[in-house]
Amino acid sequence: MPTWVFWLVTITVALLGIGLISLATVFDFYGHQVPRELTRAFGEALVVASFIASTVDQYIKHGLVSDLYKYIAGYGLPTDIQDRIGELTKTAIIRRDFTQNYLLEHSSGKIKLTVDGSYRIANCSNRVVDHTPHLDFEKHEDPTLEYFRCDSADSSAVEVKKGNESLSEKQGGVLSVSLRKKKFQPEKKNISYSVSFRYSRIVDLKDSDILSFAFPTIGVVVTVRRPGDISFDAGKATVETENRWEFAGLFLENQHIHVRWSPKESATQPES
Repeated sequence: MPTWVFWLVTITVALLGIGLISLATVFDFYGHQVPRELTRAFGEALVVASFIASTVDQYIKHGLVSDLYKYIAGYGLPTDIQDRIGELTKTAIIRRDFTQNYLLEHSSGKIKLTVDGSYRIANCSNRVVDHTPHLDFEKHEDPTLEYFRCDSADSSAVEVKKGNESLSEKQGGVLSVSLRKKKFQPEKKNISYSVSFRYSRIVDLKDSDILSFAFPTIGVVVTVRRPGDISFDAGKATVETENRWEFAGLFLENQHIHVRWSPKESATQPES
């Protein structure tokens, strides 16, 4: 139920209750005490119900139930797991339809790796949520950022950053590019927020890349374009076709997909 509908119904019930109490107080019902007292009692019940709905019920739904759920769902599990379940029940920002495309090209005895990707940010709550999209790199990888952007029908969320001048060094040898903090509308309002990026770096002929998820992510597709003499693998996927791996379901924060590439082994083995 939309929030405005809830409050409209609650206020209407409260006003109806107050009206019935006033009716029972002002009019004597001409000696009919039973209808008079029933009218007053019914009015008082409506006022109390609206008060409970606007206070206690809201706390139970948004506070107590969320706190208790981790114990109900995680009964018998270690406390750390129960706490993790509790955190998930409070999740507001998730990513949907995450796609990451790899392009491998030979470059002076090494491989030029170009990565572009995109995902949708969804606010699963009923309120506006502040969130800052960001993209992190290991400094030693020496990446070249082409762009990092957010596109949306919500003009206040539209932004693009380009080039390595957008990168800043964080503690621990991490380079990061961040968009400004944005106010994401609830998903039910059907406003799409699409984040996309492209960067490149030079890697070895036999190397790997880790696609790590900073937020809960639903639905991931990995694709690759590569020379014929390079093999590429993205692990066990839900649906796998040539050069494409589709992962259904949920990836939690800090889970990852590890992709690897290497020169193909010769089909003809040397004679012994």
